Amino acid sequence: MFTDRKKFLFKHPGAQVSTVQWGRRGCKPKAYAVNHPMCVNVYAGISWHGVTKCHLVTGTSQQKSMYTNKKGDKSKNITTQEYKHVLQHTFLPCGEKMFSANGISNWVLQQDNDPTHAPAKQVVEYWDVRHVSSPSLLENWPPSSPDLNIIENCWAYVQRKVDAQGHKTFHDFQAAVIFELEHIPISMLRNLYRSMPKRVAKVIELDGERLNC
Repeated sequence: MFTDRKKFLFKHPGAQVSTVQWGRRGCKPKAYAVNHPMCVNVYAGISWHGVTKCHLVTGTSQQKSMYTNKKGDKSKNITTQEYKHVLQHTFLPCGEKMFSANGISNWVLQQDNDPTHAPAKQVVEYWDVRHVSSPSLLENWPPSSPDLNIIENCWAYVQRKVDAQGHKTFHDFQAAVIFELEHIPISMLRNLYRSMPKRVAKVIELDGERLNC
């Protein structure tokens, strides 16, 4: 299961964003956008068999944090305690349901090297001995490697879909982000998984340089 966190910005309220724009030669295109957009800060995971539910975290507009930082103040960013909650209530149970339904008991959870993800190994091991499925944590994920995480393509897909709808309110925008994420076509997910051998080979060939995929 590939996982990641993404901030979806409500940059164009009420305006549908087209992938193609007409304009006068020599003139810069103009598009209405806000200076400090509201955002949906969300974790999700994808597998060959589908998508987890979305887990909104601290940083999402109009959502108060239940977690505190090291100083004891209300956190404005994701903390290790909140990430534990993401693991325990979204990634691990959704993964177990998803893989068990397809006759798979052993599966691998991928995450990046964000410092807040440090408790994952302990949480996964604790889950492993108490549940039907046996997840394991993918170790030594390389830093700054978005080309190897196919969920990045899903983020871009959802952003395009939502921008093209032109939602007028943040509430509608947030609902659209969640709906589009949880309804990514299974055919798209499987095509992304099939692309992994070529991605890995290309990254090795380019000595870690960025891909265009």
